[in-house]
Amino acid sequence: MICLIQFFLPLLFTTSAIIQDKLRGITERNLVAGVTVLEVTLSTILVQCGMLIIQTLVVEYIQYVLYRHPFHGDPWLTFILLYLQGICGTMLGIFICFVTKQEQLTGFGIMAASIPIMTLSGLIWPLEAQPEGLRWFSQLLPITYSIDAIRALTIRGYSFYHPMVYMGFISTLCWSCVLTVWSYVQVRLNDGAP
Repeated sequence: MICLIQFFLPLLFTTSAIIQDKLRGITERNLVAGVTVLEVTLSTILVQCGMLIIQTLVVEYIQYVLYRHPFHGDPWLTFILLYLQGICGTMLGIFICFVTKQEQLTGFGIMAASIPIMTLSGLIWPLEAQPEGLRWFSQLLPITYSIDAIRALTIRGYSFYHPMVYMGFISTLCWSCVLTVWSYVQVRLNDGAP
């Protein structure tokens, strides 16, 4: 559940921040003033990165100190993986905002992305119980390997070099890179407009 929170809160914040800037005309004014789409996007990412540090610390404190969930692994690796999961959610939010042009379509995009991710990533419906074709698709989702890695880090106390753990890091980094490239391509297709 902690991976889900770390993924979807930045997704929601990023999309709402970008859409609100578009609706208020802030993005247009920035672009007219000579600020590039890259600079606007980087400022959103930097603000989100700062908020993610606080969010990750609060989520881990609530999960492992207040709720006393078992924790047997490395707290820094867990923090880094959860932080990267938030970056991945931010990149998905940016991509959804670049693809959709209206607030309602952005909401539909978030729902279209979140429902399969929530249900098929192994939190609600275990991967082992899914049909073979669906299990293959589930393993392509951005948080599936990260969920297994967080379990391996916190409950089993595995190190980074265990395949279950490093696959969570690789999956998260790959998804972040892919979403960044897709966002760049989408901006290029829109002739530089977000």
